[in-house]
Amino acid sequence: MALVNPENYGLYSNIGLGQTFFRSRVRTPEQKAWDSMYAELLKTFFKKVTTPYAIYCGVGPIKYLEMPMCNMNLAHQKMCNKKGLRFYLWEPISTYDLRFGKDEKTTYVHYTEEEAKYIRSYELDSIAQYVKRNKLTDVYVYTPNSKIKKYFQESYPDLQLDCLPVGWVYPVTLNIDEKDMDIDSNLITKKFWAGNWRYASHRHCVASYLAGTLAKEDYNLSWIYNSDEGILIDNAFDDLPRKDILVKGATKLGEIAPIAMEQNVTHKHNINDYIDINMDTNPAKYYKECLVAIVNETRFAEMTPLLTEKIMNAMLNCRPFIMVGPPGNLAYMKRWGFATFSDIIDESYDNETNHTKRLDMIFTEIDKIAKLSKTEMENFYAEAVPNCVHNYYHILDLQEKLIGNYDEKGKLKNVAINKNKNWRRIRDVD
Repeated sequence: MALVNPENYGLYSNIGLGQTFFRSRVRTPEQKAWDSMYAELLKTFFKKVTTPYAIYCGVGPIKYLEMPMCNMNLAHQKMCNKKGLRFYLWEPISTYDLRFGKDEKTTYVHYTEEEAKYIRSYELDSIAQYVKRNKLTDVYVYTPNSKIKKYFQESYPDLQLDCLPVGWVYPVTLNIDEKDMDIDSNLITKKFWAGNWRYASHRHCVASYLAGTLAKEDYNLSWIYNSDEGILIDNAFDDLPRKDILVKGATKLGEIAPIAMEQNVTHKHNINDYIDINMDTNPAKYYKECLVAIVNETRFAEMTPLLTEKIMNAMLNCRPFIMVGPPGNLAYMKRWGFATFSDIIDESYDNETNHTKRLDMIFTEIDKIAKLSKTEMENFYAEAVPNCVHNYYHILDLQEKLIGNYDEKGKLKNVAINKNKNWRRIRDVD
């Protein structure tokens, strides 16, 4: 039985990490959600992992590991130094800039490739403290962030960093019925789908650009926050492209908000509000009305690519997409075996590490699609369909690979973490 610490930290382990590491009697709603996530993880190849491990499902500092009393007993310490200890982070790392110090109210910071040497991770800090205090010598940390070794390994010499996105188990948990696959272009009446739930500045930019350049009937958009020029400028990264359009759009966005898909949101929220609203993460009807999904990923102005359920939903709804995420996100998708849409969308933005230029290039692709006539939209989608279908069935294929095959005794066969070629393929190669 995996253990859960009593302070509801979303931390799981198959070995005692400290003296008070035992199952909590009272679980917060957040901890219950983490319990469900961990249960889903155990349906995957992970069931075969027997090396001592800890899984962190939360975001930010792992406070439990930073406590001076969080010490392994000697037997467990010896076991970990013999067999190794593996930390798995469910969520992308949260970051801060050494030049400005820690601010735990901020989940992550914007940074360029040149500034990467100043960037540190709250989660990796906590693990590094724990490793040093417990004199551990063989500790791997797996994160969802690709290129984690390239940008963070030198700053954490006591940890061996690698990319293994254990949190991306959505193919396992989805109930997919092939009869639901829909590629009927007659349903398409709008140009763009653009979902936004948690506030992020790049999402604000994209929503403002749509509001500032297109008619409201040309897109399905969710935006539940206050919006104006000040909020946009105060939170965006430096040197916004097409600033005049974005400022105009941010004002208009504030006038039409709150708008949401499949949700009844009655008032605008402040950008720092905790949004406790039940939501449909896959509003299929709204996808099917739109030609292209603009996928606003969790992060944008940083250097480590990552994938979340947001891109998965676009593919399940058989939509071509524009990826608004860190540079290299599309390349990372291809390592998973997914197809992108370079034949009909200029995807060179994925190679651009300058965040201002990358966003400007994305806006250019939005402009091109926004000008399509109805006939051109039909032709555009017809060209996209083969890759859409490939991606849909590739998700089904991933379900089999990630869950693995069970024998007649219910035992998982041939999917141990070091033998699963599907996972080897997506790990860092830098």
